[in-house]
Amino acid sequence: MHQYLKAIGFENIQTRKDLKKLLKEVEENFTHQTIVSYRPGEDFCEFQKEFGQDVGITLCGELDDEEHFEAAYYFPYFEGSGVTTYAEIDVQRKIEKEQYVGLCEDSKIGISLIFTLQNGVEYMREKQAGLAKDVQTSVTFSGLAQGGMILLPVNKNEQQILNEKRASDTRRELMNAARKRPGSNRDADI
Repeated sequence: MHQYLKAIGFENIQTRKDLKKLLKEVEENFTHQTIVSYRPGEDFCEFQKEFGQDVGITLCGELDDEEHFEAAYYFPYFEGSGVTTYAEIDVQRKIEKEQYVGLCEDSKIGISLIFTLQNGVEYMREKQAGLAKDVQTSVTFSGLAQGGMILLPVNKNEQQILNEKRASDTRRELMNAARKRPGSNRDADI
């Protein structure tokens, strides 16, 4: 069972039988369905069922010519709002399933962020149309957790703020230089 089912309110799912019943409900009573053709005679299908505001379960799999759905995987989701950042996103397909992982550099904090695309079918369509290459786009991050900690802000003096800005500028310059470096492999599978 997915570890974040509890995070969206399904702490009562304890057995495989409970999970199968829940996924059957998603398949039969979905609130959103998206289909994209990706192999001859097979379509990739995504069923989403909202169980609360911006919270639900996505069930992904293949749909054959006879409209028989074969589930491959599922995940609970939470839809974020607003734009978190604008960045060039490097998207790669996972090896074991038709799921995509994104990577972007956050220049504000100087780290690479790796995340799973919630809109994988939309990305597949864009890729088929040839629109998914080297695009600077907006990214909205959302996440689920089983626990957390509140961190309060730290008061800084003017010198600390200036040092932090200089370090951030240096990080941004280094990341831009590394991004322009030849030989990066953007189409590899993870």
